[in-house]
Parts: sequence; C-alpha cells; structure tokens
Amino acid sequence: MKRERVSFVRPGTLILLTLGLFGCDIATKSTAKAALEGAEAVSVAPAVFRGAVELRYVENDDIAFSALRSLGVSKTPELLVAVASVAIVVMLVAAIRAWRSASRSVRPDGTPSRDGTSLMIAAGFAIILAGALGNVVDRAVHGYVIDFIHVRGWPVFNVADIAVVVGVGLVILAGGRQRTGPPLEAGPPAT
Repeated sequence: MKRERVSFVRPGTLILLTLGLFGCDIATKSTAKAALEGAEAVSVAPAVFRGAVELRYVENDDIAFSALRSLGVSKTPELLVAVASVAIVVMLVAAIRAWRSASRSVRPDGTPSRDGTSLMIAAGFAIILAGALGNVVDRAVHGYVIDFIHVRGWPVFNVADIAVVVGVGLVILAGGRQRTGPPLEAGPPAT
C-alpha cells in the first residue's frame, strides 16, 4: 500500500510568506531612510491619533529595548550580527520542524488532521524568521537597524519588529491550543 503524505502547509507558501515580509521590511526601511533621515518626525493622521503616532528616523545600534546597554555589555557590529544570526538559525530550525509536524499531522484513526495548530506554529516561525532576517541584514549592511515607527510610550520600531511580535504571538497562541487539546466529544448519555 502506497503511503500518501498529507500536507496542507506547503513549504513554498511559508517561503513566500517569509520573503514577502522580508521584502516589505527592507522596502519600508529604505523608504524611511530616504524620506526621514535628517528630517523632523512626521505625525501620522494627527486628527485621529492626536500626535500619538509618528514616523521618526532612528538608527538603532543595540538589540531590542536597548538590552545590551542596560546590561552594560559593550556592543560591536560583529557581536550584534552574531547574536542575530544565531537567532535566525534557531528560528529556521524551529520553522522547519513545525512545517514537518504540520505535514505529518494525522488523527489516531489515520485520517489527515486539518488542525490549524501546526499551521499557526509554522506560520509564526516563518513570520519571526522574516523579521529576524530583515534586522540582521540591516545590521550587516549598515551596522545598525533602521527604526521609523513611533507610538507614544513605546520605543521606535519597524516592520521587522512587528513581524517578530506577531509571529511570537501566533506561536504562543498555538502552543496554548496544543496544551488544552481538542474539544472533548460528547459521549453517550449516562444511564
């Protein structure tokens, strides 16, 4: 009997998702550098957001939330690229494992499972990978990451940072779904 491989998560789809988000990040950073570098911050929809959201060009030479500065670790471009590269490798391995898990999901009776949990995990890791790639390329090319979106009360960030947060959110949400398991089926009434 021929074993049929069930796959509802195509690796090409995850690769396109990753490359699309990576491209969007690079394009927005390039646009921000060209339009905002050396300029004053630009308020976004001031009548709606009342100055709480603006576009502001910042060259971030630290990791998220200036963690290295807070820890007193001297940062070099090589250290930052190395840390980001290790994170990318970890995310790539996790994304591949999640995709493989999703492509082999079957129910106990042997029928294909269409559980979206594995898909969410695979997509989450693909999105995280896109963000990590965007920021590591920035570090390797410029020696810093270009940030340009500022929301009052929050550090300036970029599309890659949004991708990482959304991807982590998907992975956490999917992990919670895995722990709780599928809903219980109602059995026959007790007599």
